[in-house]
Amino acid sequence: MYNVIINSVERVRNMKRNVLLLINGFGIEQAGSYNIYTSSLMPNLDRYTKEGLFTSMECTELDYKSGYRNFSIGINKPLTYSIVENSISKLDYKNNNIFKHMLDTRNASGGKIHIFCFWENDKTIEHLFMFIKEMMINPDVQIVVHLILCQKSLYDYKNMSAVMTKLNYEYSNNLRISIVSGENNFNKTLTSRDIIKSLITDYGEKWKDTSKKISVLTQNRTAPCDARTFMLNEGFALEERDIIFFYNYNNIDIGHFRKDLGAQKYKTFNVDNLKIYSLFPVKCDVQIPFMYNFALSSTYFANFIKEIGAKALVLDTKERCGYINYYLTGLRNNADVNVNYIPTDDNFIYDKDKVMTLFTKYNHEFIILNYEIESCKSVEEMKERLKSIDEIIGVLGDYLVSNNGALFISSFYGIETELYNDRHELCKINFSTRVPLIVLDKSKSKRNDAILEGGLFDLAHTIYANINPNYKANKGLIRKKPNFLSIFYKKSK
Repeated sequence: MYNVIINSVERVRNMKRNVLLLINGFGIEQAGSYNIYTSSLMPNLDRYTKEGLFTSMECTELDYKSGYRNFSIGINKPLTYSIVENSISKLDYKNNNIFKHMLDTRNASGGKIHIFCFWENDKTIEHLFMFIKEMMINPDVQIVVHLILCQKSLYDYKNMSAVMTKLNYEYSNNLRISIVSGENNFNKTLTSRDIIKSLITDYGEKWKDTSKKISVLTQNRTAPCDARTFMLNEGFALEERDIIFFYNYNNIDIGHFRKDLGAQKYKTFNVDNLKIYSLFPVKCDVQIPFMYNFALSSTYFANFIKEIGAKALVLDTKERCGYINYYLTGLRNNADVNVNYIPTDDNFIYDKDKVMTLFTKYNHEFIILNYEIESCKSVEEMKERLKSIDEIIGVLGDYLVSNNGALFISSFYGIETELYNDRHELCKINFSTRVPLIVLDKSKSKRNDAILEGGLFDLAHTIYANINPNYKANKGLIRKKPNFLSIFYKKSK
């Protein structure tokens, strides 16, 4: 027993406090980008790139969710995509009990099938085509696709017109796109009523030419996820005998949608008679049958934290803490005792005195401090935010080095957008493709250490090993450079 206590004390003594400071959206500026970053704007970041280890990492992530997913479990796409991919490749999807039940119910009622497709990427539509083909074995079926746009970049509009045209005109006379709306509209109760009104009354903003509508959205700088509701076809009004199929890869909330549908005053409609199904589980006040369950990952952040005997603290807005926890616990909604959260909605993380007070109050071995620049509305606002973040970087870096800690500075994703500067010029901001990685740790130096090429999952394991030296990372990003004298000596075999 005594030896166990000694070993436990020694383990804690050997652990080092590590901080991962994220400037999400920030990256290495690409060719043609307006020059946001300068050494005078961020002198502390510039200083640490010279004093510490510095490199850039390839960035394939597009937002917080994909960033945290990859950081935690090492995959770029949700495991839900793999589940559907495998089901389609094996043709199992045709015999899915819920899918067959949905088609049998529709055949009995003779109603339309309304598919609310949460369009995240091309793979979404590719998978959807396979399900639609199976639905159309019955030549009398009428399918109405309602697209909920999840993309955040204006550049995602490039291929939308072609995909919509294929769905709307080339696929079948029995298939039409009707309602198109941004994900943020669907998630907000007030704006979701636009969708409800269009669904019930077949009335709203109409566009026959998808390319013209997309052109308007692009010119107005409206991200797909923020697009207001419009329609491409008429004659799809919802009836009680119809079927609604939510084609979702994430755990979406349709409770407010069903509530608003039941409360609408446009037409007598008993929402309890409506049959609703989903691809994966959804949040709702009633049970919604679903075809596949969410996959759980056996390798995830909270599990690794427990393995190294550390506790983690994550600072971000209250809105994001929920889904960050979901990815850090391996696609589970349960909380983990070793991972705690502090909401930053009051922006205290931009006050260096409050940040330093927090670091003296909490003794967690791993702290993730989230900043972002994606919400900035102008070039000047983005510069001001980066300047504020740089002040925190300066005091925090010096504090950690003097207290034998380590500071990692990076970003989970870069952004590509256009903003106006103070001269009212529209400027292209391109932080995509690569993001910075700076490591400030007095036990490491440019002379003795180097950073390997890798990604976010490798970064996570690098930090685990830096917290507890007893943890052996599968692939750490930091390696020791060979000693010059070692070339004269051969190791014995």
